[in-house]
Amino acid sequence: MRPLSVVRACLGLRPTALALALACVLPILAHAQRDAVASTHPNAKHAQGYQLAIDSFKAGRYANAYGRAAERADAGHVPSARLALLIVQNGPSHFNTEFSATAGQVARWTALVVNAARNQVYVGADARTTE
Repeated sequence: MRPLSVVRACLGLRPTALALALACVLPILAHAQRDAVASTHPNAKHAQGYQLAIDSFKAGRYANAYGRAAERADAGHVPSARLALLIVQNGPSHFNTEFSATAGQVARWTALVVNAARNQVYVGADARTTE
């Protein structure tokens, strides 16, 4: 769990690409623990697997992280879907590798993330209107 390993892995990138990579990755890493605990999926096995994916990501083992995240995303785990989308959409530019996913997988993962975000917004809006 060394955040600097991500930076070291990206040292070959141009400064603007490195800044963009860090801007995309840091929010995920910052919320990794919270997402693993507060997952919308009731199965703790997914949260543990997600944490392993985050640990792999932090260590620069992106293929391993993607494999773990994609498997859990396919099972409906929202934080894993978020990580899998980040990796598959930014693979060549940020990780110097192309990761594959079917159009159906990307659509399902995107729907999971969007629906979870909508639910959070609605819950927040409901809390404000009832006060």
